[in-house]
Amino acid sequence: MGWKPLNECLYAVLNDTLRTKNRQEKLPLWYLYLRLFLNALFRLPLVPAMAYRGVRLDLSNRYIKGESIMWWGFSSCTTSVGVLKSASFLGKTGSRTMFTLLCKSARDISQHSFYPAENEVLLMAATQFKVIGSLDQDNLHIIQLEETTPPFPLLQPVPIVGLLPIKLNSPDTVLPILNIT
Repeated sequence: MGWKPLNECLYAVLNDTLRTKNRQEKLPLWYLYLRLFLNALFRLPLVPAMAYRGVRLDLSNRYIKGESIMWWGFSSCTTSVGVLKSASFLGKTGSRTMFTLLCKSARDISQHSFYPAENEVLLMAATQFKVIGSLDQDNLHIIQLEETTPPFPLLQPVPIVGLLPIKLNSPDTVLPILNIT
C-alpha cells in the first residue's frame, strides 16, 4: 500500500489520521475501508512474537520506564532483527531508535508483503505498550516495550464475512457472494 509521494500513500495518510489528536473528527471518512481492512487482518494468524521496529530519530525521551504508551497507527515490524540494518529502516549511522517489542497480537503479513523476506508482522492501530527499559548507546537508542491490554480495548474483531450462494439467470449457476453481517 505504499507509493510516492509518501504524503499521498494510503498507509501514511491513514496513520496520520489515526495519530492526530482530533482523530474522532477525521476517522468517519475511513470507516468503510477500516471495516474491510480489519476484516482481512483478523483472519490472518495471530503471532505472539518478539518483533523489532527501527526509526531514524531519537525518540528515547518519549519512552519512560514503567509508563504505558499507545501506538495509534498501524505499525509494520519485523521478527528478524537483521532486517533493521537496511538504510530504509534503522541503518547504521545517525540518531536512531530501535524498538524491541514483546507482542501478543501481531498479525503475520509476510505472505502478503511485497518483501516476504522481511518477516513482516503488523500491529493493530491503538496497540498499548508498557516501557520495560531502554539503553542509549551513542546515537542508537534501544527501547524495550511489552504489549499490554488496555482497560477499554479500542478495536474489536469485526464479524467474519460469510459466503452465501446467489443464483444467476441459469438455474445451474451458483456463485458465492460476500455477506457482511
